[in-house]
Parts: sequence; C-alpha cells; structure tokens
Amino acid sequence: MLRQRNRFLTRKEEIRLEDKDRIKQLTLRLPEILHREFKATAAKQGRTMGEVATELIKEYIEKK
Repeated sequence: MLRQRNRFLTRKEEIRLEDKDRIKQLTLRLPEILHREFKATAAKQGRTMGEVATELIKEYIEKK
C-alpha cells in the first residue's frame, strides 16, 4: 500500500496512479560543504534541491 500526503492510498487509488506520478525517495551522502552550496544555489534560483536533482538525473539518463 502506498502513502501519499501523509495518508495511505486505497488499492483503487493506487491503481489509478500512473508510473510517472509515483515518487520514490533517494538518499544521498554528500560532503557538508557541497550540500550547503547546493542548497544555497538552488534557493537563489527559487528551486528546491529535489527539483534540481531530478533535472540533473534526467539529463544524465538522456546522455547515456
């Protein structure tokens, strides 16, 4: 059973979700200075670290 916005989805709701709507969590271990700079740079652009990371991962996949 999947969770979405702090509640569990019913099986019927889960089936309606398309693959592109499903979100997985990724944990990264970064040096503290890199994390700080990444967070600050994303914030200056009005973006979240997750948004930037997702964009970078998509670009990485497309290059392969």
